[in-house]
Amino acid sequence: MRNPVEEIMAKTIRQVTFELLRQLGITTIFGNPGSTEETFLKDFPKDFRYIQTLQEASAVGAADGYAQATRKPALVNVHTSAGLCNAMSNILTASMNKTPLIITAGNQTREMLLMEPWLTNVEPAELPKPWVKWSYEPVRAEDVPAAFMRAYAMAMQPPTGPVFLSIPLDDWDKPALGEPVARSLAGRVGPDPKRLAEFADLLSKAKNPALIYGAAIARGDGWKQAVALAEKLNAKVWAAPASERPPFPETHPLYAGGLPFAIGPLAKKLEGHDVAIVIGAPLFRYYPYVEGQYIPDGLRLLHMYQLTHPGGKLNFMGGEFGQFIEWRYYEQLEWFLLQYEHHQKHQDFIRAANAFYKATPALWADDHGWDGFEWVDADNA
Repeated sequence: MRNPVEEIMAKTIRQVTFELLRQLGITTIFGNPGSTEETFLKDFPKDFRYIQTLQEASAVGAADGYAQATRKPALVNVHTSAGLCNAMSNILTASMNKTPLIITAGNQTREMLLMEPWLTNVEPAELPKPWVKWSYEPVRAEDVPAAFMRAYAMAMQPPTGPVFLSIPLDDWDKPALGEPVARSLAGRVGPDPKRLAEFADLLSKAKNPALIYGAAIARGDGWKQAVALAEKLNAKVWAAPASERPPFPETHPLYAGGLPFAIGPLAKKLEGHDVAIVIGAPLFRYYPYVEGQYIPDGLRLLHMYQLTHPGGKLNFMGGEFGQFIEWRYYEQLEWFLLQYEHHQKHQDFIRAANAFYKATPALWADDHGWDGFEWVDADNA
């Protein structure tokens, strides 16, 4: 009879990955597979479902709609580089939609990658850029489950969006090093309360305010709050140009329609307003070019939109000396790398940088409060 350690070691990368997906609540997969994905689909679990489409772009499109409807991330499985290229149009759309998707594609057997045989994705991490938040091919088969966990976290952290994993076809049958490790993560961020109070004061004093709403309101399930603000101000509501989702009920009497795409016509629609605030949309998606003022005279334009990925950079365990793989709880760091000059120099650099950081309070003293944060004002650049 095998002991528990032997039982764990007997599990394959495929089994551990499916266990992780199960823990994360991802049991529906959309795709159009080929030979490089067959090893992933072998012994497909009965509690999962695979929705096969006729083409990879359709798979991504279906997954995009599914993720938006369920407010959960969706998993997409496409066929190596050719399938990924077929899917790119809808990956772009998912990126604009801020839809959390984990897109996977198989790659050739690791032992043959150097020779670039048929069906090789030569630069898999580069191919889907810039329309994914994160793109990666694990250095080792053993890192595949952890890569899925990181992909999930990257896709779900605001602003949400698609990510990509390339997985060589021979990885799935290799033995895993341990049980899957699922971690929880925060899915919401908040605005600067001081700037929020400033905006509220400007809106309350406005004589003729206008509200311009974007798709982020719908993604954040904020229709109720959007309606309450409009009714409180009794303000006209516009949908931002090219809004991916309806940001406001179009039957509401305060709804004025969608703003025009072009510069001149858009500014003309906002004439007569003294304050306008754009919430949940970029400023602005123009097309085509029509000459005119960007903002009409006398209008003060406010903007609330999540443009960047939150959080500072973290030098994770092992990163201080250039470890190639992510730290794993069940084994020590790869200290042997320090025998190599480049890794030793990297550790010396990090040590010196940490000493400088610690000795310079201006870099960290106010990190835990709003006093240590400042919005960039484009007008004062």
